Amino acid sequence: MATSPQFPPDMPRRGPREVPRLQLLKKKGFPWTLLAIIVAAAMLAAMIYWLPQTPRASTPPTGADVPQQP
Repeated sequence: MATSPQFPPDMPRRGPREVPRLQLLKKKGFPWTLLAIIVAAAMLAAMIYWLPQTPRASTPPTGADVPQQP
């Protein structure tokens, strides 16, 4: 005979197996995303507040020679 119908008894079964999974405890960390959004909004608000005032805040010195404008 070319093939043997008897399988060896110590051969492990192949195929999908159910593997137990470890349960991980969900840890609540610090909400860094929310903090970054708040900081970015505060920086944007500060830039909107101070940028329009910048050209008006710089006045020429009192004794400066200003040439005549045509």
